[in-house]
Amino acid sequence: MVRFRKEKPAGNSVEFRYDPLTGWQTRINPERAGRPRQGQGAGDPEGLALASQQECPFCPERLSEATPAFPEDILPGGRLCRGETVIFPNLHPFASHGAVSVMGRSHWLPLDAFSPRLLIDNLLAAQDYFLRLSAIDPSARYPLYVMNYMPPSAGSIVHPHSQLWLEREPLPRFGELLERSHGHFRGGTSYWEALVERERQERERFIGENEVVAVMTSFAPRGSREVLFVFKRPCPLPGLEAREIDHFCQALSAVLRGYHAIGVGSFNLASFSSAVGETLPYFPVQFRLISRPYPRGIYTNDTGPLERFFGVSVVDDLPEEVAASLRPYFAGTYQRGAS
Repeated sequence: MVRFRKEKPAGNSVEFRYDPLTGWQTRINPERAGRPRQGQGAGDPEGLALASQQECPFCPERLSEATPAFPEDILPGGRLCRGETVIFPNLHPFASHGAVSVMGRSHWLPLDAFSPRLLIDNLLAAQDYFLRLSAIDPSARYPLYVMNYMPPSAGSIVHPHSQLWLEREPLPRFGELLERSHGHFRGGTSYWEALVERERQERERFIGENEVVAVMTSFAPRGSREVLFVFKRPCPLPGLEAREIDHFCQALSAVLRGYHAIGVGSFNLASFSSAVGETLPYFPVQFRLISRPYPRGIYTNDTGPLERFFGVSVVDDLPEEVAASLRPYFAGTYQRGAS
């Protein structure tokens, strides 16, 4: 049973929502979206991006000299390449094993230009990296795939890329998510199966699905315009089949086109996966996508003290309205094979 709980205090427009699995609190007030933001001018993401292109270490003309290589005993040739993806060690990692995965030759892409093919090659190469490194260091078990696109997302380099981490144990909040998912598991049906079925029936937050992944906005989002991708077959991220990667990247590309259409220019994407080689019937792979402030010379960041200090998200957008605005870009766009 999935129970959605929300409270609406009298006298104002704020709504308190509680994640049905974890109880984490989110506060939503759509009226905040219209509040004054002093010092925030018009945005020109392409201009901001191109100003950094001349010194970008990830652009093809500089990549081989400006980025490090793996030792030969870890990866013969020093880098892992697939299509337009190139993977190399992260000079400033946050994990025991950290890599950067450059995505394509273009220094900047609008969100509607993240093609399925570009995303597929990047994710397949990431799988290869995770499997190679976990074979060398079996203690590095939990894979994490992250994209921080454009400076408002905390991305330090504009050129599209993902970060690949292998952790020895789940990150703290992810660990809690695993524990609660296990505690909810009853009679062979996982919480995530029950959630997808309820959202599919109610349709308020359901965006769409294909045979591999269901796509919806989160009832109690952890960030603005959060979109949740839930795989239908339990397995870890490195265990996904090429067909499943294809279907997921088709769905992600469609949602990014929808993001672009509603004025999003920066985002964070993160995976949630069980350990390499570990299939948990109560926890399928998930990806969560959130929008970040539009790229500008000066902008108001959307992360404040409630998120940083107390783990309480403050969000401007109703998940039901976000789902309605993104749904047309998902419906009818899925095709077999990448473009």
